[in-house]
Amino acid sequence: MKRRMTLLLFVVGVAGTSLVSPCGAGDVSQEAAAAAAGCPKCTCACSPWVGAWVGGFMSGDTASDSCGECEKKVIETFKLAPIALTCDSFALNLQVSMCEPKVLKAFPEATDMTEFVGVACKDGDNKVVFTAVGYGMKKRETCNEVVFIAIKSGTINMPCFCGDPNAADVAETTSIFAAEQDADSDGLPDTCDSVMCFSQTGVIKRIVNRPMCEPAKSFLAILEPCKNSQTEASGKAFFKHVDNKDELSFVVTVKNITDPTRVALLVASKSGEMGEEAVILCPISGATECRSGDFSGVLCCGTIMAKQCIGPLKDKEIAELIRAISEGRVFVVISTKKNPTGELCGQVQDP
Repeated sequence: MKRRMTLLLFVVGVAGTSLVSPCGAGDVSQEAAAAAAGCPKCTCACSPWVGAWVGGFMSGDTASDSCGECEKKVIETFKLAPIALTCDSFALNLQVSMCEPKVLKAFPEATDMTEFVGVACKDGDNKVVFTAVGYGMKKRETCNEVVFIAIKSGTINMPCFCGDPNAADVAETTSIFAAEQDADSDGLPDTCDSVMCFSQTGVIKRIVNRPMCEPAKSFLAILEPCKNSQTEASGKAFFKHVDNKDELSFVVTVKNITDPTRVALLVASKSGEMGEEAVILCPISGATECRSGDFSGVLCCGTIMAKQCIGPLKDKEIAELIRAISEGRVFVVISTKKNPTGELCGQVQDP
């Protein structure tokens, strides 16, 4: 059977599945586009979620069978790596010991379980939601055969109920689908009716303690039509300051904008005002405009350094720009040929 991995994810419940990404597909695709455009990579080494975790899970069904004590505790490992500039989305690799008696009984020919692959996203300060897909395999002489498809979804809460800062509580649901339910061979079931569905809870612990370093500081601006601007365009601007460096990385993404000519940061003397231009993010030196025609995607990205600051921040350090952001005095403004004074505007804030 042909098998192809995909990032189309499921939120799984007892009744079946729904085609919903836990992060929001638009945000993930914007980050992927930013990476492809050569934008600054996410530096989230100090995120409390990043790293390798391992723990035991208790099945909701503890009926005894030939598997014996194995059914009562299944060992799982979680590996989380950041994929978003805001450090709130993670690639998930999950491995599980194949000892769930209900699954073995239904698919006795399955001899191996692949690694689960998926996405995990922050849902508040202390919780991450995740969804991942894996496969039960039968070994053959020429190539392995997919016997069943397993989709896991759940939540990770940290710290765990016991209060250990390097441990987290996990509640997850697993839905099992027969390989025959993937008629188009895309690696995912074509129906919402699973063969079985079961839930597990457990505690996972970090293999290596959380690194003792200063986390990156992230900022976000939601870009909406400026006053007196009639437009269907929208956008976001991400900013990140890492390890006290005198620089600020940025990525500006837009949807449905036409002929953008300029992207600038305005800094006001006091909160509530738009202020003066302090940093020009686009166009770069020598260019006369940012993009021509209709455009959606990464409009501009790069690193702001002190020498680029003008107007109210001229000869100032990046720390002054960050202080102005924290005081609510910094705005992103995108100008277009149609709206030269500003089509999209947004205040830069700590998300």
